[in-house]
This record gives sequence, structure tokens and C-alpha cells, in this order.
Amino acid sequence: MRLSGKTALVTGAGSGIGEATAVLFGQEKANVVISDIQEKEGESTSDLIISNGGTAKFVSGDVSVPKDAKNIVEKAIETYGSVDVVVNSAGIISGPGYGYPKDKKYSDPYEQANENFNRVIEVNLKGSYLICWQAIQWMKDQGGGSIVNISSINGVVGAPIGYGSGFDPYPASKGGVIQMTKNLAIQYGSSKIRVNCICPGHVNTPLTKSISEDQVVKQKMVERYPLGRFAEPMEIAHAALFLASEESSFITGTPLLVDGGYTAM
Repeated sequence: MRLSGKTALVTGAGSGIGEATAVLFGQEKANVVISDIQEKEGESTSDLIISNGGTAKFVSGDVSVPKDAKNIVEKAIETYGSVDVVVNSAGIISGPGYGYPKDKKYSDPYEQANENFNRVIEVNLKGSYLICWQAIQWMKDQGGGSIVNISSINGVVGAPIGYGSGFDPYPASKGGVIQMTKNLAIQYGSSKIRVNCICPGHVNTPLTKSISEDQVVKQKMVERYPLGRFAEPMEIAHAALFLASEESSFITGTPLLVDGGYTAM
């Protein structure tokens, strides 16, 4: 078992990539600490791991709030005595219900754009930053660890014409995650802390359900993937497991593309 005896913290583990990663890590015998702002979903992931013979604990929190991020990492250490692996999977997309309230009325589009930008950057970039900050302080003292941040192909290439907006903060947030990953890898390599990130293509998750269910949009997007389909969460989870384990012991500062060939086009 590749993570036996290690403590793995997975944020955004209530659904999608985070849930699949937490479940897979549980199968690999890690002590899994699950964090999510959605308590019902987070508890469900924890229960699933435990029912399959694994070890798990749920910690509620908003990764973009400093005191919550601190508490999430501290609870992992308090419960299992260490934090050896971190997967920063908590993230949101732009738009109503995520970057800004779904039912809020705006008299000025600039006000809406500003609120959308702030929230997406707060969760996707600042949230990963805060969790990394707290985890690295511990990893330095314990003699090392592995951090896997979840970025996106949208942090590597621009969105195709006709998709989204040039002012969409999502690509900017994910591009920031890649650069943060590289900076942390360089700074803390001497402390035996490896920091990498995964850049998935489109993944079938609850977050992307509206896109996947729109057959016109789906067909246009699928055509851009050489493999002719979208990814499933477990396919990204397996990449996270590789980067979290000793199998990737000489890999750090790397954005790993798991994109069905999208960026090779």
C-alpha cells in the first residue's frame, strides 16, 4: 500500500476530484483527513472510506478563511500526529452560485465582475496558499512531505474563442496555482518537501454537470480532446496518488497535464 501509515489531507473532498482522491487514498491505507465547506458531503466521503475499512476524519471549513485553514491542518495533526500529504482540491468555477450569489441583482456589471473575481481567487488560489502555508510549517519540522495542488488546463492555455470571457477569473486563479507550486517547490526542496500540481482537462463532476448535460456545448468541447471524451474523477485521483507517493520521489515543481491530449493540439 503506497500511503500506509501516512496522513493525507484532502480539501474539497465532499465531491468530484477531491472525493475520488480521498477514497483512493483510503484504499491505499492512508489516514485520510477530509475537508469541505459542505458538511453533509464531507461526512458522506468520510463514512464511505470507513465503511470500506479505511481510516478517515472529517473537518469542516472554508479554505479561504485563514482561521479555518489553520484549524483544518491542526486537526489533522491533532488526530493522527502528522500531515504527510496534502491535496488542495477545493475549488469553484466562475459565475452565479459560485463566484457570486445566484439570486443577487446587480445594477452595475463592474460590481458583479469584481465580486466574482474576488471569490474565485479567494477559494482557488488563496485557499491553496493558506493550506500550503500551514502544512509546510509542520512538514519542515517532521522532515518532509508531498503537496499536490489541483490546477487546470485553463491555467496553461487560454480558453477557446467563444468560451467564457477574457475577464473570467478562473484561468487566472489556476495559473496562479501553477506558479505558486513552482515557487514552493524551489524554496522547500531542501526540506524534502515536494510540491507539484495537476492540470486536468474537463472532468465529469457535480461542478461541471451543467456543461456536461448541454449536448451542444458538450459536443463542441469533446471535439477538442484527442481521446474523444472527458475525464472521470478517479483518473485524476490516480495522478494525485502517484505524486503523493514515493513513486514520484524525484518529481517536484511540476504541472502534470492530465488532459486527454487537449494541450497537445
